[in-house]
Amino acid sequence: MTFWGTRGSLPSPGPATVRYGGNTTCVEVFLSSGETVVIDSGTGIRTLGNELMMRGSPVRVKLLFTHAHWDHVQGFPFFVPAFIAGNHIDIYGAPSAQKLIRYDIFEASDSSYFPVKKADFKATCIFHEDPSEFPQLKNCKISSIPMNHPGGGFSYKFQEHGKVFVFATDFELGKVYPEGTSQEDFKNFVKNADLLVLDAQYTDEEILYTRGWGHSTYNEAVQFACAAHVKQLVLYHHDPKRSDDELDHIVAQIRTRLVEKGCPLEVLAAREGETLSI
Repeated sequence: MTFWGTRGSLPSPGPATVRYGGNTTCVEVFLSSGETVVIDSGTGIRTLGNELMMRGSPVRVKLLFTHAHWDHVQGFPFFVPAFIAGNHIDIYGAPSAQKLIRYDIFEASDSSYFPVKKADFKATCIFHEDPSEFPQLKNCKISSIPMNHPGGGFSYKFQEHGKVFVFATDFELGKVYPEGTSQEDFKNFVKNADLLVLDAQYTDEEILYTRGWGHSTYNEAVQFACAAHVKQLVLYHHDPKRSDDELDHIVAQIRTRLVEKGCPLEVLAAREGETLSI
């Protein structure tokens, strides 16, 4: 899997975010069959689109949405493969995100907001609005669980050849939402995962005034991953104000505490452009 966007809430380019990245959520998942699934279309999908075009055409993409909040959909109007005839984009996941793309972007005709018209999107785009419908893949099973986040949405688990990858951005571990899931059920969903990408936007101090915004702290993420016997945890959805140096410091502190406790969990912070394999 490759991170094309690692930031949460708002793009934050600049000299303080060069190493971990300033683009919002977008992850490309490579499967052993050669198939690719893209999760979310934050601003990181613009760079991914350029890369896909360089790999050759036609481009065939399976795009899986977690939810409809703007930082997870805002890059789609700049996804170059969507403008090229002969390309094919299958869109799955959160129905609210699909409706936003379909009506607010494809159907919008008010140039006061965006100059591109529906006719300019020449790729074949198929919307699969049933949230229980997943891409048909050769060797990989995808399953979902409701996430604890305002407005709802889904976290996803990929299982292939005995390996497990879970993507759980925008999941608030310290609060259960009516449309969400209990921490125990989430732990069972994640248990023994080889790789867990988990929301860890805030510090313990910040959560005092951001509780209920749909995100977790670094310490909550680490404690949860240890309890679920995860092998590798990737801290994700970095806060817009979090600098590279601050992330380095946070990861170093966590690793020191894990060594002191004798916990084998491997922890790192998501870096834009980095590829991880399991």
